[in-house]
Amino acid sequence: MSRRRASPASGVAVARAALVAVGVASIIAVTTGGCGVDGAAADVAGGDGADAAADAAVPLVDVAVAPASLVLGVASPFSDVEGAPIVPCGPGGVVVEGTSLEIRTVACDPADVGTVLPTAIPAGTIVDLTASHAALVADGGEAHLALFVGDELAWEHRVPLPAPATFLAPRITLARAHAAGEPVVFHVHNHGSNVYALHGLRLHAPAR
Repeated sequence: MSRRRASPASGVAVARAALVAVGVASIIAVTTGGCGVDGAAADVAGGDGADAAADAAVPLVDVAVAPASLVLGVASPFSDVEGAPIVPCGPGGVVVEGTSLEIRTVACDPADVGTVLPTAIPAGTIVDLTASHAALVADGGEAHLALFVGDELAWEHRVPLPAPATFLAPRITLARAHAAGEPVVFHVHNHGSNVYALHGLRLHAPAR
């Protein structure tokens, strides 16, 4: 099935409102100032420490978002263009399996699960996402996966159906900076009754 790409601004206010009450206790966030390696070298050589100051101005971020911390009840910007749910999300549609979050579209389609950024991140931040799906069974159509950070469409993946089981591990570079508290939303829209899983989501500071 074909879809129009949503306007990045649409639906974001709804996502933010829905995520205000989401706790970030299950998100591990480690942030520090600059490493000072360049500055230390300059100081040893008699420099004035300008490199160290520049490093310190760029936040180094290492944020692991636990898949189990993502919850239903958010909306991605795709919600406005995909119409009414094929299967309204009910019990058993989104299940924690070990350290992964499993989405079963027989009981939830489409699914938007999300949390919030626990810290500000700069433009150029790298996102490592790991996900998988079982063998996808349907007579035509497609599966559609996407990741939003704030109102930025960071990644999307479309799969013509039927399709074999697949493990996905994209490395994504964010185009823009994002503030703490902005939503992080994983979107699954599917044709047929299939199983998807989010295994990991980690954000790294940009390399210097």
